[in-house]
Amino acid sequence: TLIVSEKREAPIDRFSGKLLLRKIAIQFDGTYALQILPVDNASNAGETRAYLFNYKTLDDRNVPTIPLETLTFTPTGIPGDTNVPKPILLTGGVFIATSIAAFSVELLDPAPSVGFNLNPPHSALTLVNASGESVPGRLSYSNPVTTSDGAVRVKLNLTLDVPLQIDGSDDGDYIVKVTAADNSGNASPEKSAPFKYDTIKPVVSRISLPNAKLINQFPTVVSAVLEDTP
Repeated sequence: TLIVSEKREAPIDRFSGKLLLRKIAIQFDGTYALQILPVDNASNAGETRAYLFNYKTLDDRNVPTIPLETLTFTPTGIPGDTNVPKPILLTGGVFIATSIAAFSVELLDPAPSVGFNLNPPHSALTLVNASGESVPGRLSYSNPVTTSDGAVRVKLNLTLDVPLQIDGSDDGDYIVKVTAADNSGNASPEKSAPFKYDTIKPVVSRISLPNAKLINQFPTVVSAVLEDTP
């Protein structure tokens, strides 16, 4: 980037002019921020001003896709265990009984792609509890990868501020929601994957035999009462 200043006629202690940006090397279509910081000869720095603009050269009308078959969750590691927990595929409607620390999903923008708009809520991965509240977490993403045919892939990651606990306090119904949009304004319909978080083990509360516990023949009926939390 070459910055050239042009000075206009002005008093010696003042300055007004232009900054011209030439030969800006932009490789990918997308949204960019131009930041300008004015500094005078006395090293007085003014306030930085930003200007947003969209750079678009491709006619991208394809809607990004959200392959839910790539949705995974990562269990919490065991204290003292050096093995890194491996992600587990999350199929909608399943029961999960292990502590959950994070979620991930891959997004695909078909060719020709100008790249993803990775600013929430345009592209986002959220976990919603039974009350409709978003579970606090930090959203991040991997570096976008352009395939040989011009499509773009990226992985969204949601790391929970506090992992879901296995003491029953976080048990209940949850929904993982995913949105995706590209830099051309094409947005995919939201997709979701519900699951039930259940960490309390069932118990046998009562066992009974007909007549009495002392029997002289093999019982034909044994009754047992099982209890499990909702």
